[in-house]
Amino acid sequence: AWSVSYLRLLGYPVNPTGRASYEMWSSRLHPEDRAGVLAALRRAERERTLFRCEHRVLRADGEVLWLEPRCRFLYDATGKATRLVGVCLEITARKQAEERLAKRETQLELAMRIVGLGTFDHDHLNHRLYWSGQMREIHDVPPGVEPELALLQEHLHPEDRESLQAAFDAAQDPNGPGTFSAEYRILRSNGEVRWIVGRSQTFFTGEGAQRRPERTVGAELDVTERKRIEMDLRTADR
Repeated sequence: AWSVSYLRLLGYPVNPTGRASYEMWSSRLHPEDRAGVLAALRRAERERTLFRCEHRVLRADGEVLWLEPRCRFLYDATGKATRLVGVCLEITARKQAEERLAKRETQLELAMRIVGLGTFDHDHLNHRLYWSGQMREIHDVPPGVEPELALLQEHLHPEDRESLQAAFDAAQDPNGPGTFSAEYRILRSNGEVRWIVGRSQTFFTGEGAQRRPERTVGAELDVTERKRIEMDLRTADR
């Protein structure tokens, strides 16, 4: 039996008895999700686990809804599944919000790629470092290679390493504001020298003597062409 709200959710007329069938339910499954949902249902029945999955349904009026069932099978003495009981949540608004967010993130990633902006996120407490695809391109690091601070240090131009290390250390000083801003050179694997503008912000946790870096987020921009133009203009003015 189905509740009145579940009948309405799938677009069926209200039946005072709540009588329904497997076909009534399966026929509403979105064609692109049907195979996965049915497989998850069979697996839950076979393994006696919770049936829970996010999927779409296609109502008779053409409206598409996102649902999340949370159900369990009941079995008789012989181990045969006899009933499926549980609840079903409508999650359409949340899924639409997630899709909008994913679209915005894709657009932002595209915009950053167009301007050549690479981003990074360093989790100091868990020792995790994330580099965006553009950040990897700037430092000539293949997708399959895990980002490491050592890689960044290796790529720094020898003449800029000391001053840049001092700026890094100052940005991670718990007694400071945690800001980093600098222009520096890197050496790519083919020996090419590139000029980079780096900006970051370090956030801290703890108080007093226990205060320490928690997370650093920032970005790098390759400004080699701008630097070349500036140097050409200086040469022309002499």
